[in-house]
Parts: sequence; C-alpha cells; structure tokens
Amino acid sequence: MDVEKTIEFLLENQARFDARLGALTEVQSRNQQMIGQLAGVVGELAAVQQRAGERLEEESRRAQHAEQMLREDLSQVSAEVKAVSSEVKAVSGDVRALVKLFEHFIRGDGRGPAAM
Repeated sequence: MDVEKTIEFLLENQARFDARLGALTEVQSRNQQMIGQLAGVVGELAAVQQRAGERLEEESRRAQHAEQMLREDLSQVSAEVKAVSSEVKAVSGDVRALVKLFEHFIRGDGRGPAAM
C-alpha cells in the first residue's frame, strides 16, 4: 500500500468534503434569511388579520345596532299605521252615516226641504 497515494486520496476527499460543507453552510445561511423574512411576512399577515377581525367585529356591532333601530322604527310605524287605519275606519263609518242621512234628506224621508 502506497502511503503517499492514501494521504493524497484523504486530502482530496477532505477538500471535496470541505467544499460541500461550505456550500451547505451557504445554503443554510440563505435558508435562515428566507425563514426570517417569511417569519416577518407571517407576523405582518397575522397583524393584518387581527385588524380585519377587529373591524369585522365593529361593523357587526354597528349592523346589529342599525338593525335594532330599524326594528324600533318599524314597530313605531306599524303602530302609527294601525292608529291611522282605526281612524280611517271610524271616518268611513261617519261618512257612510252622513251619506245615508243626506240620501234620506234628498228623498224627503227626513226633515228637510223635500218634506215641505
């Protein structure tokens, strides 16, 4: 066995190993930078998501309040419509009675100019 060739072989292998290890170290360093950037992006995304969630909650509260106000207004309008409807029915009855009275008056059934 040739000692010089063995040493040369070991040195060449060590040199290739060192070169590959250097390349891997460089790749690892780039990967760590990318992971750091990705962590920053994920953090920003989480903050945006948090703000969006807060805005959604606020808009939901506003919508619920607006809905409650609309229900109250609708209830009030409904009550007013019922009151007006009752008044219209009463007036309709009065108008019908007045028309009948006028018809009797015109025909002379009641006291009026035709009865004279």
